[in-house]
Amino acid sequence: MRDFVNEKDDGEIHFIDEEEWQKQEAIIFDAKNYYLKGITHNIENTSQVSVAISKLQGLTGNLRVLQSSTLEKIILKFRME
Repeated sequence: MRDFVNEKDDGEIHFIDEEEWQKQEAIIFDAKNYYLKGITHNIENTSQVSVAISKLQGLTGNLRVLQSSTLEKIILKFRME
């Protein structure tokens, strides 16, 4: 997020094309479904709250890595132009 703010402050932000966004969106959708299924199972069926929290942390980490790598590609692509 810090990188995004720094780039925004330095000038214009360029967004990825529609095809790339659809790929990233599919990855996010799959990760969300995978983690939420496990979280729901751990809370409702087994009452393993600590395991559910661990899975939430996994989802957060997965999204954090995905978003920063996408942002990095955007920034690098337009710096080279």
